[in-house]
Amino acid sequence: MQQKKRPLVWMMLVTMVFSLFPQGLFGGSVASAADAFSTYFTPSDQTIRESSRLSLVFDSTQGKDNSNFLTRDKVYKSPTSALTITGTFAMVSGTSLKVKVEQLKLVEQGTLKTWTPDETRTVTTAITDSGSNRFTANDVALFSGFNKITFIGTQGNSSVESSDSFYVMYDPAPYIENFVLYTDRTVPGGGVSYNLNEGTETVVDTERVDFQGTVKNATQVSLSVNGAEPIDPPVTSDGSFFASQIKLLPGKTF
Repeated sequence: MQQKKRPLVWMMLVTMVFSLFPQGLFGGSVASAADAFSTYFTPSDQTIRESSRLSLVFDSTQGKDNSNFLTRDKVYKSPTSALTITGTFAMVSGTSLKVKVEQLKLVEQGTLKTWTPDETRTVTTAITDSGSNRFTANDVALFSGFNKITFIGTQGNSSVESSDSFYVMYDPAPYIENFVLYTDRTVPGGGVSYNLNEGTETVVDTERVDFQGTVKNATQVSLSVNGAEPIDPPVTSDGSFFASQIKLLPGKTF
């Protein structure tokens, strides 16, 4: 009877030995530190969250990799000067949470371009512990251009601060978010929509058209066709505007 039980005992011993090794040592997949975007604070917005990995230094020396340098196409662009950010926090006290916003300026020296905080353009405010290790930073004030947003908290009763930084851009310059042309809706087959992009040509088969679009950081829109008297369609609170029955001339219209 003792001899028959030995295979089972050996199997149990092997199982116990394998359980002592770190997970993933024998081909299992585990999350590494490189997979994490931050340590203490994790914003809900993916673009903001991923910005923590961006580099503030551009080195023009030949062979240097600058693909991760902070540029406007890699960050969240806020249409307003006040931004609410939500997310989760860990290993810091919920009663100690605050956020620091710094405007960044580009400093060039030799082969280096460095985004550096402007010491005269910074503000720090408390943020709300929303419970269940979630935070809400209401109406975070942004400066024009690039902003370094640092979430800060202390661990337990200590005075040692822990933080994570992210990057957001606020560009107050007016711009058209979208611009759509509709062929004359009063004729058979009308109402066809065309998305208009700057520099592209669109061919329509009706003399009159409607324009609809959305602007950001603007309260007024002026629309002129082929140098004619400008039309100022009303702009709603969300930036939408609409201009109907605009007459086009045969040939190219600008």
